Amino acid sequence: MTNPDAAQRKILFVDDDPLVRTSFARCARAWGYLPDVAASGEEALALMNAWTYSVVVTDIHMAGMGGWVLLERISHLAPETLCLVITGDVSVPSRVRSLPVLKGVLHKPIHPESLRVVLDGLFEPPGEPGPASSGPFELK
Repeated sequence: MTNPDAAQRKILFVDDDPLVRTSFARCARAWGYLPDVAASGEEALALMNAWTYSVVVTDIHMAGMGGWVLLERISHLAPETLCLVITGDVSVPSRVRSLPVLKGVLHKPIHPESLRVVLDGLFEPPGEPGPASSGPFELK
């Protein structure tokens, strides 16, 4: 990647449901982002070893490495990466909520336009108020 602006707009969607991950990636591409997809936490880490992502959007409950473990790994391997969690759970464990990489929790079902607003907020310029400059938020 030679375009630094493009590199800053790379997003990784991690979900074991192929419809969910491809739908989010298709929307993100239409919004001008550069999405990749992974079907598991393990696959996500392999991609993160090859590429730099500005944002990782992950489901929580997946076979193998789940989203909580993935977030903990990302916080050590790529602490500059901003992460969003997608979940149907009603609560988020406090040990995960305290991870600096976690910027938000999106509760299912998620409307694509809501995801767009959140992603756009994460890519606001430094110093601008928004999700990237504050603690984790929840969108229900």
